[in-house]
Amino acid sequence: MSRSRIRQHAKKGVILCTLLLAVMLFQDGGTNIATGKRAVEGGMPSKPASRPCCLLSGKRVLPWGMFPWVDYVFDLSEQLDHQYGAGNWSYVKRAEVNGQGYTCSVGFVDLGHVRHVADLTYYYYGWLREATEPGDSLRTVGHDGLIEIARHLPTDDLNMLVQIARSIAYDESIFYEIETYWSKLSGAHHSAFSPEDLVSNLVGTYVGKQAIKYKQSRAVGFDTAVTKVLEKTLKRLGLLSAEQTRAALSKIDNVWFVGSSQSLDYLRRRNFGYDPVRPWRLEGVEGCADHTLFLEPVRPFPQNLHDYYAVKYKLPRIYTNAVLRNRLEISPGFRSLTESAKPIYVSSKEFAHHLARIKVHAKATYGPHFDQP
Repeated sequence: MSRSRIRQHAKKGVILCTLLLAVMLFQDGGTNIATGKRAVEGGMPSKPASRPCCLLSGKRVLPWGMFPWVDYVFDLSEQLDHQYGAGNWSYVKRAEVNGQGYTCSVGFVDLGHVRHVADLTYYYYGWLREATEPGDSLRTVGHDGLIEIARHLPTDDLNMLVQIARSIAYDESIFYEIETYWSKLSGAHHSAFSPEDLVSNLVGTYVGKQAIKYKQSRAVGFDTAVTKVLEKTLKRLGLLSAEQTRAALSKIDNVWFVGSSQSLDYLRRRNFGYDPVRPWRLEGVEGCADHTLFLEPVRPFPQNLHDYYAVKYKLPRIYTNAVLRNRLEISPGFRSLTESAKPIYVSSKEFAHHLARIKVHAKATYGPHFDQP
């Protein structure tokens, strides 16, 4: 084997090791925390695994560049069959299609985000049907966090339970963006608050909601329901062809993102609008001139949903271990919270505070247009 081939394989090995490290750092730490009045898990599916997300890019980027049969864009010509809880390996095997797509209604959509948050919505809905009393609690799917019921739930109002489940799933997706913003790990700061992230997450809660309704009315499995709802939703959003998505990506190359995807300053424009979500749409996109906007998936939630539950997320070890923090944190984003040796948690009520700190850093790093299309 030539030296160049050896170097290529070594480089891939380093990348894979980095990815494995990231998985270990962001998995549940197993630390015991208060679980409220009672921990309720009956009637729930298994926890969904996290899917790969795809960096906003005009070409294949690591790690998926190592798998040439996996495309980084998708369209309606592909089989969009859903698999609840499918993880990274399902994507590599092409058992489930994911990637970026441009829609006329909400701009770019990351299908991995949509699928994962749809699964989260279904998972938390299953819990809410069993957890009815203040103090009932459940650990979050990611971050070793805790959700606790704050007031009696209207168990006879299944639509309200679905809405609360959407809100819980969406909260979790926001915290993921907040904590990854400060990390040097591959795929963390490089893509945190990418313009399509929060839009895709909220579309995911919509798909989850509609799939739950479809499942109940048609007596089918959740995978079948998501597949049907996903195809219908993407059509109504005006998903373009893969070729048109690539053309849209070329419009933002060297504007929204610049240079190597492994560079910390790769992503120059970030969308922080989480309540309400503000989709970034491009002007003059071929195929969108006559499209009627379908924005229902990204309408904000009713303001009173957080009255029913409280949620907090545990900071990963990267921020609480001094050695890891010094090597892997790009800036002391959580320093004010990490002076204690005890586990540190961030409440959803603190999101606005953390977003404000992130915006200060982003403006100083990327300039005055950091949060604009």
